[in-house]
Amino acid sequence: MALIDFKRFGIREEDILEKRFSYVIGFDLGHGEIEASYWNLSETSVQPVDLALTKGGATKIISALFRKKNGCYITGRAEEIALPSVVGSLFTCFKVKPQRLDIPELYEGTNVTKRELMQEMLRNALSGIKDSNTSKDFNGKGILAVGCPSSPEWTSRKRIVRYAQILSEGAKKCGLDLVVIVIPESRASLLKVYKETQNTDDFQAFIAQFHKGVIVVDNGSSTSDVTAIDFDTNTMHERSIPLGGAMVEEAILRLACRRSGYKKEDIMEYEQEKVMLRLSKEKFYDSYKNVRDIVEGTMALGFHRVRFKDGKDESLELTPDFMLEVTHRNRVSYSTDECPLVQGTWAELYRNFLASCRGEWLEMTNNQDFEGIVLLTGGASNMFFIQDIAREVFPHARVILDCEPSYCVSRGLAYAVRTDLEAFRLIHEAKEKIAKAVKDDMPTLKGMIGEALTPVVYSYMKRKLQAWKNDGENLSLEAVMKKINKEFLDDCGQDVSRITRQTFLDYLNREGDKGVKALIVKTVNELFESLFPGRLNERSINKFSISEDEWKTIVEMLSTQDAWNVTDALIDQLDIESTIIRALKNNILIILAIGIPIIIIAGLFDWIFNTKWVDKIDQAFTENRSKVCSKEEREKIYNNLVNKEEQNKKLITASLSASCILPENEQKIADNIVACLEPAIDRAVDNVSLYF
Repeated sequence: MALIDFKRFGIREEDILEKRFSYVIGFDLGHGEIEASYWNLSETSVQPVDLALTKGGATKIISALFRKKNGCYITGRAEEIALPSVVGSLFTCFKVKPQRLDIPELYEGTNVTKRELMQEMLRNALSGIKDSNTSKDFNGKGILAVGCPSSPEWTSRKRIVRYAQILSEGAKKCGLDLVVIVIPESRASLLKVYKETQNTDDFQAFIAQFHKGVIVVDNGSSTSDVTAIDFDTNTMHERSIPLGGAMVEEAILRLACRRSGYKKEDIMEYEQEKVMLRLSKEKFYDSYKNVRDIVEGTMALGFHRVRFKDGKDESLELTPDFMLEVTHRNRVSYSTDECPLVQGTWAELYRNFLASCRGEWLEMTNNQDFEGIVLLTGGASNMFFIQDIAREVFPHARVILDCEPSYCVSRGLAYAVRTDLEAFRLIHEAKEKIAKAVKDDMPTLKGMIGEALTPVVYSYMKRKLQAWKNDGENLSLEAVMKKINKEFLDDCGQDVSRITRQTFLDYLNREGDKGVKALIVKTVNELFESLFPGRLNERSINKFSISEDEWKTIVEMLSTQDAWNVTDALIDQLDIESTIIRALKNNILIILAIGIPIIIIAGLFDWIFNTKWVDKIDQAFTENRSKVCSKEEREKIYNNLVNKEEQNKKLITASLSASCILPENEQKIADNIVACLEPAIDRAVDNVSLYF
């Protein structure tokens, strides 16, 4: 479900691993209203709590600012800020895309930028939170998680980071030590509903259908956002259009003007009127959902009076028939980067949007119709026809309206942060365990390298000693060692490099339970099971796995010269002295010399001395390594190599296996394997993150 990339918002790995953040504030900064939640990260509480945004205890305020004549801004509920213009100016609907905030775009008819208003709105709201929630602990560093629409116009890396930076400028003025991050609202909604459904009687039925796929539809004031998740393929699709509940209020005002022969400009206190109309609209839908089956279409469930500048007014009866006229017969329009103009009724455009999302699901799943859960969140979901349209477009799905759609995003943002902090730490732990498992398996790789290189080493030594036996009258044993060491670089370097690389590939591609791939998969799944004992079902989505194609790609990445020099990491240095001593004590002649620029090679010789005293071996070797050997002595050395071929090869293999990889390069190999596995690890942790 696309875990949060904390790094892009300036949160470091050590900040998360050392748990330096004390709390999280989930902040739903919507186009029409604001809600917030709080979660103390150091406590064991199971869910976030809603925050008061005013000293009066309001947990929901209008996304608007009223600027008094003295320049002071205030926030609050609609009736608290919809003040007459003689007192000051009301600013609404100033939440716009990050690129428009960056221009910076001016608020219509003023010299005030929308960026300034966004920052001031955030500062005021956070100050209200700080002053109105004295029982909450805001000490230490906190994370402020702000929601955004799911479209690329908001979520592309550059734009989402810039949006966080803009908001940070406002947040730092509230007196709290906060790091601002931005999260798609539809993902937050999904987490909230999943987490809060876990403790209900319906959870088993919910989870069974949940795993067939989820489509989250967040119906807000300014946008309709969709996030579709196919858990079987771990794919996610996000879409957003600027069709929100605020359009309904504007449509009502246009309809009132047409009925009375007025224009929008003729409305007295237009911004104030729009804010108060939002209250009337919400009251209508709250009432209608409870009496829908028993009231007539002409029954008034609410009233609203639109006042005009000439002193006249238009009284509106908010009946089911009137609201259907607004949403199903009155035309509205919106534009996006892809479509400059899209027109139709509100309900028609919404239906088309959901239908296009269903079509994209069919493309994503090879024409398998959606049979999972359609989750409706956001305040605009309270409009009664929203559920009807969703059920018509997705006839095989289970359509769920969140029990508190207005608070779904704010709580979900807190869930998302806490969940993803835990997931980040799990990813780190999984990588550490994989690295340890790979390092623990290094003897296998070393043994394979030793066995693979032994024939090359033995053949070369046999060839060189034979030449020394025949024409070595003037060469001491030490001179032969140096000569072999020097010439091996040119003679066998390419063969050693090729064999080492192929051996590493063979090591990575071993099949069965003892293979590297199986070892990694087992390590991660044992970790998951230890953290969530008995909670992971048998579905493959909850099991860490690596497909054949994925592993093939990983192996190619590990073996490419561009990524790192495989041979350099695999063969470093042989422990010459200990190998010589071991060979001497076993009375076996071994001459070993390997060397290429990226492989440090050394000579290993075992001299057969005519002595019975083991304690004189070292002295004898030292005394004889610099002397010129007779023909008889040279033949004796050569014959010992040939006659004891299998014994010498075993010792060569043991020597190579014991010392061919330095400890720091064992770590390098493990780190590179982990780095190539990162996408698979992230995906696996993402899949099980719902269990936190």
